Amino acid sequence: MRFQNLLLVAVFVVLIVFLSPKNVCKMELSKEPTNLAITEIEVIATAYYKPLKKQSVYSTGSYEDETALNGSGVTYSGEKATKGIIAADLRIFPLDTIVFVPEYGYGVVKDTGGKIRGRRIDVFVGEGKDGLRKAKTWGKKKTKVYVLKWGDV
Repeated sequence: MRFQNLLLVAVFVVLIVFLSPKNVCKMELSKEPTNLAITEIEVIATAYYKPLKKQSVYSTGSYEDETALNGSGVTYSGEKATKGIIAADLRIFPLDTIVFVPEYGYGVVKDTGGKIRGRRIDVFVGEGKDGLRKAKTWGKKKTKVYVLKWGDV
C-alpha cells in the first residue's frame, strides 16, 4: 500500500512538471488529450494573429485597424505571442491555465482580448499574411476545450 502511494505521488510530480506552462507549448500539437483532462468546457473559439507593417493585405484595410483588432503581438502577460498562446476571459480561464483545443492543440492562457468575454477564446495562429490566412481559415467555431491544469486565480 505504501509503495502505491509513493508511486502515485511520483506520477503526480512528473505530471505537474510536464504540464508547466513553459513545457506545454513544446508538446506535440497533434495528440489528443489522454484521461488527464480535468474539465471540459464548451466555448466559441476564434483566432488572432500579429499583423506586420508592410503586409500586402489586411482584413480591416489598414495596419493600424488590424493592430487595434488583433493586438501588437505582445500578450497580457508581457510575452511575445506565439503558437500555443490563448486569449481568454480571466474570470473563466485564469492566466497560465493549460488547455487542449481540438484542431489547434495544446495551449496556455497568456492573453486577454478586447472582445473576449465569457466562454470565448482566441487562439494565436501566427503573424503577417500567413497568420491572417490561418485566422480566416479558422473562422469562428463552437468547440470543447479540455482544461488540463488550472492557472492561478
